[in-house]
Amino acid sequence: NGLRFIAVSMVVLFHFKFSGFLGGYAGVDVFFVISGFLMQEICSREIGKKGWVLTFYKKRFRRIYPALLFSVIFTSFLILYSETPSGVNEGFKQTISALTFTSNFYYQLVTGDYFATTAEFNWLLHTWSLSVEWQYYLIFPLALWIATKLGKYNSLFYAIILVTSVLICLYLGPQHAKANFYLLPTRAWELMAGAFVSTLTVRNKLPRLTELLSILTLIAFTVFSKDSGTWPGLMTFIPVTATALLLHANIGNEKTLLRHFIFQKVGSASYSIYLFHWPVVAFMANNTIEFTTVNSILALLLSVILGFISYNYFE
Repeated sequence: NGLRFIAVSMVVLFHFKFSGFLGGYAGVDVFFVISGFLMQEICSREIGKKGWVLTFYKKRFRRIYPALLFSVIFTSFLILYSETPSGVNEGFKQTISALTFTSNFYYQLVTGDYFATTAEFNWLLHTWSLSVEWQYYLIFPLALWIATKLGKYNSLFYAIILVTSVLICLYLGPQHAKANFYLLPTRAWELMAGAFVSTLTVRNKLPRLTELLSILTLIAFTVFSKDSGTWPGLMTFIPVTATALLLHANIGNEKTLLRHFIFQKVGSASYSIYLFHWPVVAFMANNTIEFTTVNSILALLLSVILGFISYNYFE
């Protein structure tokens, strides 16, 4: 939850255009590593049980879909208020893609650069990352099954998948920027980085120092990285590696630097906060509301409130 707090803070503060958070876009990459780690931890305990794959999908669906559905319904009202009839039609297509976990394909095909200012007009753009995660969930049980059959070589198998995805990413990135950004083959390595460190049997002998340096690295990246360039790319190794090392350090929940009540509370609701912050961003963009400091603070507070409502009653 402490890591989730860092990730959602990076993303939300970046999208609301707070100065000093220009590298916050990498918060999604932090989320990917966390998710890959958790899926490995969860599934490795369940594999072999009767119907474990179906149980895995059911639990993931129940975890993800109620809050997603609530946020899409909420966004639909914002679309009806803000858009012309043709805009409502376009918004409907976005809602369908979000609810079917295909929005990464949709935005890759019909929109421009994610980092362009025009991206803010896409009401459910942020759901691309949920689509990538769900597509990863569809193939991960097979990867885990193969890794289990390989026994002590499971980490090597994950490393091969990771390296293959990295090579595809670095090869395709410069010529196919949108596909590189939105699609699973060039994103799988980030999720697999989390799964990989989960399988490592080598213990970190300096966990406290690793945790401190990893947190400082994520903060420094957020503050000083001002140009996304080709993303994901070589620079993506910085937040991904920092997150993976922090997870591998395995500091107990009672000892971590991120154990503070606020970190834990916001981190626990981070998924719902992430879901609701972007519709607020899009509403501001589509209704020509400037991202002044006051407006951004109010929008941030609204996003957090909506996120906690979703977390407590729907997620």
